[in-house]
Amino acid sequence: MLWTRSNLFHSSGLLKQRTHEMYGSLAAPFELGQRRGEIDRASSAMRLAELLIAIYHFTTINWLIGWWDGRAEREDLVTRTGAALGVFLDGCRAR
Repeated sequence: MLWTRSNLFHSSGLLKQRTHEMYGSLAAPFELGQRRGEIDRASSAMRLAELLIAIYHFTTINWLIGWWDGRAEREDLVTRTGAALGVFLDGCRAR
């Protein structure tokens, strides 16, 4: 229920338009990488952009609220998001 009622995940008007533009901007490097054969073409560039945003959102939220306190090593946010990004990009790489 939290996800469907939170303003964090819903937008309209200019905010929605700018959010869609941001997704397009994030998709562009994935499209380029797919054309060059560096990024796997199995998923659309827009889906990869969406997943990238999800990774940053949830990694940051979990870090902010201390979700993993006591269950995993406490890392600074830059280290944690960098590690998550590395896993994601490795999975996107063309084989």
